[in-house]
Amino acid sequence: MDHTQLEALARAVAAQNAYQQLAYFIALLALSFIGTALGSLIGSYMAKRGEVAAQRAARQEILEGLRQSTKVSEEVKSAVSLREWSARERTALRRTKLEEMMLMACRTHDWLALELSRVGDPTIAETPSPQPMMMTLGKLYFPQLKDKLRAFEKAADAYASTLGKLRLEANAARNRNAHNAALAQAAADTAITNGSAAVLQAFKDTQLPLFQLQDAAAAAMEELNSVPAPA
Repeated sequence: MDHTQLEALARAVAAQNAYQQLAYFIALLALSFIGTALGSLIGSYMAKRGEVAAQRAARQEILEGLRQSTKVSEEVKSAVSLREWSARERTALRRTKLEEMMLMACRTHDWLALELSRVGDPTIAETPSPQPMMMTLGKLYFPQLKDKLRAFEKAADAYASTLGKLRLEANAARNRNAHNAALAQAAADTAITNGSAAVLQAFKDTQLPLFQLQDAAAAAMEELNSVPAPA
């Protein structure tokens, strides 16, 4: 191979190397562009993903806040409803107990009259006094009526004491004439007649306190009926 051919070969090799280098640089530039574009795309994707996650978290926080607000609102409504129900029930209960207390007061007065009949006729069965129940209801539910209740109780106790003395006298008269039933009853009737004035006066003394108690109870009932419904 002569000198001319060698030069031609060298130029061909150099041209081939330049071509390869140019292709390398083009490929490198392409890869760099693709890398930059891909990095930008990934960065945008991650930023968008973070934004979506933040929005989701914000929505969850808002929903949780709404749930808590709803829960608190329901608890408040429940508490208010319970308070209203309790207030209504207390008022209804006090009305019922006031009626029961006054019924016991009237029955106590009737019982006092019946006890007088038992003095004259021992065969009449003894019944318990409603007075303790009347006083218990008053103490539990109506402390504002304690003075009126105590006044009636005091008068009833005074009557019972007077009547008890008369019963003892009548029974003593019967016992002194136990050998003769007719004489025994006549002696008892005489004792009852002699002591009846004091007993009747004691019975009358129970009426005014009873009337005053009834008036006070009527005022208490009117107050209960005027209680407004809870807002």
